[in-house]
Amino acid sequence: MFVLAQDAGSSLTGFLPILLIGAVFYFLVIRPQRKRQKERTDMLSDLAVGSEVVTIGGLFGEVEALDDNWVDLLVSEDVVLRFTRQAIGRIVTPEDERTLETFATGEDPDELDAPDDRDDDVEDAWPTDDQPAGDLEADETSER
Repeated sequence: MFVLAQDAGSSLTGFLPILLIGAVFYFLVIRPQRKRQKERTDMLSDLAVGSEVVTIGGLFGEVEALDDNWVDLLVSEDVVLRFTRQAIGRIVTPEDERTLETFATGEDPDELDAPDDRDDDVEDAWPTDDQPAGDLEADETSER
């Protein structure tokens, strides 16, 4: 009887690492993937006419019409493209709108917010017609 208790205990300790690996795999891989899948399904079900979205290819557009399988996006004036619902990557956030406005104007928002003192440094670094080049020409000839 003592031998049977030892065999049962050793098989349980042999099976314990497999259970532990399975639990770690579940919490690190399967559970987060299911959560992301549920969030995506909720996002696709929340689509409505007038929503601004980004496709998985990076195309911004406004939902013009939608069906169970299709979404028509207004991407420019009089340009409507049809996509499957699964091609919608995300609904536009205020940060995405700022990026889009920045791209349209051609200005970098970081440069607009920061003071512009870099031009003075650049002008001091390069010789002008009024200033002699100094040791720059000597360095160029010595390297050859």
